[in-house]
Amino acid sequence: EDTLRLLIQQHYQYESLLDSKRHFINTYVNEQLSESDIPSYDLESLPLPLSPDQIELTNLPSVAQQALVLKQVDHQRKATETRLRPQVDMQIGAGLSGADSEWSDSFGISAPELSVQWVYHRQAKQASTLAEMGILTAKHSQAKAQMDSQAQDALAILNSLYVQFDWLSKLITLQRAQISASQNTVQEEKTRYFQGRTPLTNLIQAQDSEQQAKLNLLLSQIQYHRLYNQYQAASHTLALPGGS
Repeated sequence: EDTLRLLIQQHYQYESLLDSKRHFINTYVNEQLSESDIPSYDLESLPLPLSPDQIELTNLPSVAQQALVLKQVDHQRKATETRLRPQVDMQIGAGLSGADSEWSDSFGISAPELSVQWVYHRQAKQASTLAEMGILTAKHSQAKAQMDSQAQDALAILNSLYVQFDWLSKLITLQRAQISASQNTVQEEKTRYFQGRTPLTNLIQAQDSEQQAKLNLLLSQIQYHRLYNQYQAASHTLALPGGS
């Protein structure tokens, strides 16, 4: 009976957790979520999420924010580089020589002249532009380093969470086997008891062991699904109901 009460308490605690999560999400969405919007948990299933290598780290908010800063700085650098480039203009001149000095014969062209000149223009405040370019280069390096650091931190968190799925799966497999073994023991003790070959206390103890094994499995399954949700949140793959 004590074990049964523990199981019921754990069930209520889990339902309370789901209810608190629903109200937490309601704070950040426009529409209130109904009971039907809350995903049902099949504790017997053990879904395996995407591995950290399959997660696009640039989609994570912390990394995406630094990527945006990097993109902005890169755009400013390119604009500054354009201003540093010298402007080249081509000037074409045309003239006439050898024309008759008399008006009546002035349309007789004996030697046309054509000239082409390349003119280079440099920015007047090139020194200040070069200084600006140096500042932007430093900002670019800093933004790149911060983005790489955020990505590395995110990957470390995902790896530390993902590795737990393996040992939890193995633990649950062992606990299911333990339940099966406990059930066989209960049946054996029942047979012995009704045959008068064992006291009632042995049967009760076997039944208690079976219930404890079931409780251990339930707790591990709850831990697995909590870990699954935590991993989805950390990888930014947790979809809200009705979302894509």
